[in-house]
Amino acid sequence: CLLVYFIFGVAALRAEDGYRLWLRYDKIDDPILLQQYQSRISTINFPTNSATSIVAKKELLDGLQGLLNKKINESTQLVTNSIIVALNYTSQGATRKNYDSLGREGFVIFTLNAKRHITVISAHTDAGILYGVFYFLRMIHTHQSIAGLNVISVPKIQNRILNHWDNLNRIVERGYA
Repeated sequence: CLLVYFIFGVAALRAEDGYRLWLRYDKIDDPILLQQYQSRISTINFPTNSATSIVAKKELLDGLQGLLNKKINESTQLVTNSIIVALNYTSQGATRKNYDSLGREGFVIFTLNAKRHITVISAHTDAGILYGVFYFLRMIHTHQSIAGLNVISVPKIQNRILNHWDNLNRIVERGYA
């Protein structure tokens, strides 16, 4: 009888295997912060036209829905509590951005309208959009404020990478053999 309980107990445990890496979109555990994020984000406006944009849109939806524990709607209109993701975004009232200076992987994230909680993630290329989406999700995941944003990121080097040779405990098992 004890053996059966032990087997079911071990089967119920799930160890961290590192598979999701940094893509852990578990619900924000701080109820006050969660409520703030939920009240500021309910819709995304994300026209897609390339494979990279489709991936970025899916990642943004999955990330927000997991972190905020709520359904995020899609809209083609400029609505309150929304995130607009677009290439070279310009709009009435938006400060002009020099998108050419962002290069291939740079991006901007800014608050378009603070009263209506409208945030823009924009770049000169689809790769920049993808990096901007991940940056925004990381801000929420690390409990940073998303009010009054004015982020400009221009990487100094191209082609960002992740070293998959290292184990999670920082030990290199096989090196470059």
